[in-house]
Amino acid sequence: MYEVIMMLYLAMLVIYFVYAKRTLVDDEETTDFFYILGAPIIKRLSFDQLKSLLTSQELEKLSKIYRQKHYEQGVYRYQGNRIGLIILVLSLGVFFALAIGNNHETSREINPIIERPTYDQESVLYDLNYKIEEEDTLFGRLQVRVEPKLPEREVAVKLLTANFSELEPLMLKGMSPSNVHKDLFLPKKPFGEEVTVRYTSLTTDYLSHEGVLKRDAMERGIPYEVSLLVDLGLGEVSMSYVYDFRITLKEMNTKDFAEAIENYVIKTDDKIILPQKTEESGIPVHWSTQEVGVSGYRIFIMAVLIAILFYVLKKGELDKALASRKEEILYDFPTVVNKLTMLMNAGMTFSNAWQKIVVDHQLNKISKGILYEEMTLVSQDIKNGIPEIEALESFGKRTQCKEIIRFVAIITQNLKRGSQSMTIALKQLSGEAWTIRTTTARRLGEKASTKLLLPMGISLITVIIIVMVPTFMAMKL
Repeated sequence: MYEVIMMLYLAMLVIYFVYAKRTLVDDEETTDFFYILGAPIIKRLSFDQLKSLLTSQELEKLSKIYRQKHYEQGVYRYQGNRIGLIILVLSLGVFFALAIGNNHETSREINPIIERPTYDQESVLYDLNYKIEEEDTLFGRLQVRVEPKLPEREVAVKLLTANFSELEPLMLKGMSPSNVHKDLFLPKKPFGEEVTVRYTSLTTDYLSHEGVLKRDAMERGIPYEVSLLVDLGLGEVSMSYVYDFRITLKEMNTKDFAEAIENYVIKTDDKIILPQKTEESGIPVHWSTQEVGVSGYRIFIMAVLIAILFYVLKKGELDKALASRKEEILYDFPTVVNKLTMLMNAGMTFSNAWQKIVVDHQLNKISKGILYEEMTLVSQDIKNGIPEIEALESFGKRTQCKEIIRFVAIITQNLKRGSQSMTIALKQLSGEAWTIRTTTARRLGEKASTKLLLPMGISLITVIIIVMVPTFMAMKL
């Protein structure tokens, strides 16, 4: 049955993935795995509903990353990635919940002689499988609890003496020995499995061997002297002690009954009889079993928490995208400045030189850089009637690079004043741009070398394990 459930679940995941790919339109890229997973959900939401799921900071960063023409597509792609990541984490969570929650069992051979733990350690429960090999091999299962070793006699006497002092507060549960008004709590194993305890009431008219007060035989407000004999045993050592109490009966409320309810459980050879109502008020008592949850639920809850964490951490990718966009713009910036300088030195005006670079990019596809796309947008704005200086200033704001903003400031200043020194300023700016590009390339190279340290370390550890494990195995042999 378990294998059938796993196969059905895996088949459902495959069907969902195929359905998700079919929800994409033809002009959408299908290489983004997370976006494919989130597409069925994203496609059902309107753009306004999608924007309501994002913060204003996220929307502002997305507007900087994507041009206005592709802004809506960028928002869908970003949110689709996040939802796809959640679906993947939850799917893996359900898979592992089914796999691990099924409680698969493994076995290993052990020595048939099991050493007992020392006295100060806990007992150990062994869940053992046995196999008897004959013509017909027999298999079976046996649970064995290995108790700790018994202490020496002198140690046992000291332990039992200390146990007598600890037992009285346990039995009274906050009451005074001279003012007992509730049933005594007589624990069966107060000091572990090794210490045996036997209670004997020496005043059975008022106190039962189970510590229950016989209220029918007593009057309220009158003190009664009772004695309780307690026998403790540890291995071959046994000790006895008599506790004297004074009982002054008072009315037992529901809370008192609940605290002492264990003493009202009647145990016979055939059955266990639970109390059906309280002692004096007669309020009904309802019983139910306590079910133990399956570990698979915990795994699924953990998967939900991890999915939420990934959803939140996905916001950090916007900052990385902005930084990557800035680096790509700065990479192409020196080339663009050099082209402008050469074209203007050849006699072209700034506007014509700018337009030629844009046209060459569109015809020859020299580069797919973001800077060229932003320059194309400037040309389109000018054709649409926007003043050239205003279009250039918008260009600087969109790039969010101080180098581009400075470049725009030099151009607009010369355009306003009609200065002839624009080429000189562009030459100086070109030199600075190439310096920035060199520094950026060096920094990216250092970052790449740093990223290689982790796989190199893993490879080194793997080589050490491959070399050392056979050596240790040979030494043991």
